[in-house]
Amino acid sequence: MSDPNTIRILSLDGGGMRGIFQAKFMEQFVQLWGINPNEIWKYFDVISGTSAGGLQALGYAIGLSPTDMMNFFVEDGPWIFSTSAVVPSVRATMLDKFATIILGGSFYPNTAFTDRLNDVFADQTMADMKTNTLITSYNYDTNTPVLYSNIIFPDSTGQNEFAKNVGLATASAPFYFPKANWGTSNFIDGGLIKNNPSMLAYALGQVVKKVANRVCILSVGSGLGDIGFHDPSLPPPDELNAKYVFSLVGIAIAGGQETDAKELNLIDLYSLNNVYTYRAQTVLDVDEDTDIDNTSPEFIDYMTTTAIDYFQDNITAISNFLGHLTI
Repeated sequence: MSDPNTIRILSLDGGGMRGIFQAKFMEQFVQLWGINPNEIWKYFDVISGTSAGGLQALGYAIGLSPTDMMNFFVEDGPWIFSTSAVVPSVRATMLDKFATIILGGSFYPNTAFTDRLNDVFADQTMADMKTNTLITSYNYDTNTPVLYSNIIFPDSTGQNEFAKNVGLATASAPFYFPKANWGTSNFIDGGLIKNNPSMLAYALGQVVKKVANRVCILSVGSGLGDIGFHDPSLPPPDELNAKYVFSLVGIAIAGGQETDAKELNLIDLYSLNNVYTYRAQTVLDVDEDTDIDNTSPEFIDYMTTTAIDYFQDNITAISNFLGHLTI
């Protein structure tokens, strides 16, 4: 879809296994749109993502479909989030997590994660992306944000980096996985700095289409819920330091991502710019274990059903946005 007057952006938040919500949303969105699900890249000038959303962004930018990404979460997620190399879905226990926080290390090794990323991306690099792509991470050694992209702009990097390395860098959540390491640097999850990269993508869109006078942004969240510890028997956050720390991390990540979403919404509603946005986001059931490492069949079904219900409940607003997107 080549139109010099319109910038079309797809942005995907982080969220671990909650990325199932995004993949299922996109599966339905593409079906409603009536486009080839393996050609999402043709219809967006910028595809951006962080963490689990970064993995999907990379996938869509090389021609994978939402169903491909659903299969990645459902089939590979249980191996990625497992303490065992031979049995999937061996989840770190509360005791394991407490010990890791105190003694150091990570809840899970990243061996299976690295293997699965290699299966998906092989030797493809950022230069193989079929559209402008932006992925966030953080360089732990230099204390600087990292913006991986296949195009050159100030402070961008990784134009020839392996996509599997970029995927590992954006999704190496502290405590859950070791730092992503290659060369001389260590990288951690981009969600710590920008779990919702839509504003970055908006800025990048202005770089790649300087004369455009319309912007359409589809920003897809992964659901709002607790991270770290879901156990009703545990004391409240202010009585348990580790749980409290994780609750603060969750507040910082969710607060930042939803503030960015609100900023775009205000621009859409009140500015004189031709900016049209749709934010797909939902509040998850507080009684559900929505931690990012939950790979149980029950949770997978819950996130899938939640995405289907959300889409149907918001079909009118989604269709209206699609009308702007396809003009």
